[in-house]
Amino acid sequence: MTLHETENKRSYSHPNSLVRHSYPLAIQRGDLSTAWSLLMRTLPYTAARFGAVLATSFATVLFWVLGFGGATFLASRVHAFAGLLWFIACAMSFRWAWRTLIRYFLFLLKAGHIAVLIELITHGEVNHGREHMFEYGKRVVTERRVALKNKVTQPGASNPAPGLVVS
Repeated sequence: MTLHETENKRSYSHPNSLVRHSYPLAIQRGDLSTAWSLLMRTLPYTAARFGAVLATSFATVLFWVLGFGGATFLASRVHAFAGLLWFIACAMSFRWAWRTLIRYFLFLLKAGHIAVLIELITHGEVNHGREHMFEYGKRVVTERRVALKNKVTQPGASNPAPGLVVS
């Protein structure tokens, strides 16, 4: 089957086909206009991620101003060692906040966006129009997280993430 035949007919494909999927796709062309259309349809997720990153940037600048300012103040008024301790404490707390809170939130947001994109690519709409994209993304990510947690805690369960080897 040629690429032209694959684009012109909506059917299931098989491993010998040019595109290896076993489900029908709502998206038939892989060009820039299709990508732009998907971006515009998922603009709320893109805007949420941009807003989260922008808020994180402002919070980071404020945090480091307080960290350096506090270290300078303590070093000049109390003792140089107190300023150094303040700076180390600020650096360690920022590292903890970034690695545990911010990255985790951004990861969940990205996973929800991917779930919505997959739904749009395969079905053309999010849950047949019955659910808002944020609700759908949250539900899918939560279900997959619970299934993965159960897989890790119960090794005999089916694998919720194909390709993931959990022993």
